[in-house]
Amino acid sequence: METLLDPHEEMALNTVTNLWQKDNKKISITELKDELGKMNIELSHEKTRMIVNSLWRKGEVLIDVQGRERMIRPNHVIVNSKTKPIEFRNFTVNDDDGKPLQRIWLSIYEEDGNRYFSISESRWNGSWKTTSNIIIPPNAIEDFKILIEFIKDVVIKK
Repeated sequence: METLLDPHEEMALNTVTNLWQKDNKKISITELKDELGKMNIELSHEKTRMIVNSLWRKGEVLIDVQGRERMIRPNHVIVNSKTKPIEFRNFTVNDDDGKPLQRIWLSIYEEDGNRYFSISESRWNGSWKTTSNIIIPPNAIEDFKILIEFIKDVVIKK
């Protein structure tokens, strides 16, 4: 699922990402506002904060709290596991106000020529925490496809 960003969000995200890659440090909302000002994008502190919150809801940035300041960095996931997925996708489930509640991850792995996949759920409770994980082994893929057809027939068609 691809998230569309408006031009201000895209400029803010590019600025955060570039500063992160250059200095490997988080930046504050005030620093972001100043950096955007250098590019002739004059925004109020409140508007900059709203853009950062929108990027956070879309899963593009992470926000850390240090005292009264909100520090921003790009959202990037680094997996240091024995086996890394050959492909993965995720989508975020938001509440009625657009705040993220949970993120569902679908990851495909390959081992000994067989592919299997994992379905993981992360929930937002002040920070993202993985709450559950289901692994579908290669010999159960056909059964899972039948289950998906059942879900499409019963849940989606109602």
